[in-house]
Amino acid sequence: MTRLSIFLLGPFLLVLLLSRPLRTVQFTFTTGSSTCSSTCSSTMRITTGGNPISITNSPTKLFASRRGKLSKELADITSSETIPTKAVVAASASSSRREKSKERQRQSAAVFKQEKLIIDSILEIVAAPKRDLPSLNAAVSSLTTLPSNPFKVLTSSSSPLIYTVAFAYDDTSLSHVGTGLHNVPLARLDAMYLTLKANTVTIQEVIRIIGPFPNVLNTLSGRTTVEGDDVMFTINSVIDGTGKELVGEEDRIVTCNIVYGSENVVVMETGEKGEGKYLIFVKEEDLDGQLYEKNLGEEKKNKI
Repeated sequence: MTRLSIFLLGPFLLVLLLSRPLRTVQFTFTTGSSTCSSTCSSTMRITTGGNPISITNSPTKLFASRRGKLSKELADITSSETIPTKAVVAASASSSRREKSKERQRQSAAVFKQEKLIIDSILEIVAAPKRDLPSLNAAVSSLTTLPSNPFKVLTSSSSPLIYTVAFAYDDTSLSHVGTGLHNVPLARLDAMYLTLKANTVTIQEVIRIIGPFPNVLNTLSGRTTVEGDDVMFTINSVIDGTGKELVGEEDRIVTCNIVYGSENVVVMETGEKGEGKYLIFVKEEDLDGQLYEKNLGEEKKNKI
């Protein structure tokens, strides 16, 4: 080939070579947050004739994997935040219940304090040499302003509630619930005790006989029925001081109007409602000790 031919064909050959698709190999590596070319070994893309082929971990798969982990972490965070939220709500409800309980306790303590003050004033009034019925009626009226449970709660108590009589309007009021034997000559009523338990009633009256005679303990027992403000004692057993049971043909029915009742004091009306013929009982702390002092009960001072 002559130089002229080469000179003429040269441009043509050059154009022909440039027009053919080049075969290139491109390596792209991603490690952490940096991208490198050369000999990194994390992500490899080969481009052959313009068509990319993934060999190992592609950036898309890596991103999807990281996105999945991120979603899981977010879900864990949400779950961890939800549990404390429920705990906070439960704690708040528990705190509210405690506050209500404390408030009820404070109110109960306040009522107990007021009730005790009124009871003390009643005891002072009845201990005075001269009866002051207007002051006594005012004290009873003060009691009725205090909140109290229905009397049925007291009569159905599983533990015995024991009271001693502090005031009786007259002998008729005492005889209304007792035997009335203190009205016989040379006898007088020394004490009367009322015990309520599990819808039963026990009334113990101590009668003192003038002269060298022992005290007499009469015991009445039966069941209780409460209807509204009225209580009915159905007396079915009466035992006198000799231990002899006095049996009647029929049960004795005693009905009283409850003006006020609590574990510390019971105020009854033995006459018509509103007449003010009160029979007032206050809590007795030591019944056995009282009977012992009166030479009565199971443990007598005088064993004769």
